[in-house]
Amino acid sequence: MTEASPAWPVQDGVLELGDLPVERGGVIRGARLVWQAHGTLNAARDNVIVYPTSYTATHEDLTWLIGPDGVLDPERWFIVIPDMFSSGTSSGAADTEDYPAVVTMADNIHAQHRLLTSEFHAITGAIASRRESSAAVTSWMPPP
Repeated sequence: MTEASPAWPVQDGVLELGDLPVERGGVIRGARLVWQAHGTLNAARDNVIVYPTSYTATHEDLTWLIGPDGVLDPERWFIVIPDMFSSGTSSGAADTEDYPAVVTMADNIHAQHRLLTSEFHAITGAIASRRESSAAVTSWMPPP
């Protein structure tokens, strides 16, 4: 049995980040960030919700929360789901030679910010989160 396609636009992509220095030392060579977006980015580019994955999850694991009239309504919002480093889709130790020993939440956030600003020329207005990815939410928040 095949899963039906959603009734809203869905985009899949990979942001090529080049050689990416990380916070605790080292470089992710040829870094790439896999992402999926649901909905349509409006002309003002201010309807973005970033919905980052948790460790070991991918964008495919999060789509069940996206749908019309729900919290993550793709008819109202442009929902971007970036996969974390070492998720099995974005760059990780399993497929990147000399992968750094430590890649932090901040490293993921910096890459996600580059995705929003370079790919979509947008700044997020909201962050959605479940469990472990709530650490990403606090990292996105500006200091008081």
